[in-house]
Amino acid sequence: MVNLIDWAKKGVEAVGDTIEDGMQGARKQVRLTKMLHQSPVVKDFMTASAALHVAETQNLVLMAYRSVHVDTLKQLLALLEPTLVRYKVTGGDMKKLGRICDAVAADIYDRRVKTFDEITNLLKPLLVTDTKFKRDFQSLNFAVDKMGDRYALFVLTALESQTQSAKVESDDATLDRIQLLGPGKTFYRLGNMALLENSLCGDNEYVKKVVAYAKSSFLTTQEIAKKGASDWTEAEMEAREKELAKRAVKIWPRA
Repeated sequence: MVNLIDWAKKGVEAVGDTIEDGMQGARKQVRLTKMLHQSPVVKDFMTASAALHVAETQNLVLMAYRSVHVDTLKQLLALLEPTLVRYKVTGGDMKKLGRICDAVAADIYDRRVKTFDEITNLLKPLLVTDTKFKRDFQSLNFAVDKMGDRYALFVLTALESQTQSAKVESDDATLDRIQLLGPGKTFYRLGNMALLENSLCGDNEYVKKVVAYAKSSFLTTQEIAKKGASDWTEAEMEAREKELAKRAVKIWPRA
């Protein structure tokens, strides 16, 4: 997991501090850092930020890390993770995200806001409704590159964790595209992706892949096999996306 101090280096200057000033203040809180790194809330936030490729919250998190009570910081990170997921899925304006987070960071720096409720109120423009999140999640598509794979793994392992009621790490899984849909074209939509145990089924026909899916330890992958479909069509994919979207609303709730 990325160290909070290292992660914060990139954003210190934007709120008026030098790197040296920021690091001096951060080093004084080494004990706090170690304690925070034991917190699931911090780990979940850092994992989400990396997978979503979102850096616009760096200044806000750094200022909160330096200036607010540790319990308030944990509350903030617990709020930011689902907020960022919803914002990313629904195609939120990243420049707007950066402006709002930087403004809140400045308010924390100037002691204009101190409490979690005050911070939450300033972040309200970033919140996404359940209806919009659910709708956009149903058509979630990923880039055809390593960054897109990381994003997809993050989403699918979160869905798997909820299904299993136990934490599942993305390092324990690989992505498999269920079916080539259309003439030579693979759909990189969420509904056409499955988790497997560090092995791929390649371009095998769906009827062959189902055998591997049924034996998988991942429950969301087993569900595909249990459908009993003779082929994986676009209709099957869309039905799966609707089901996963219902779960996503609960995994990443609106504040």
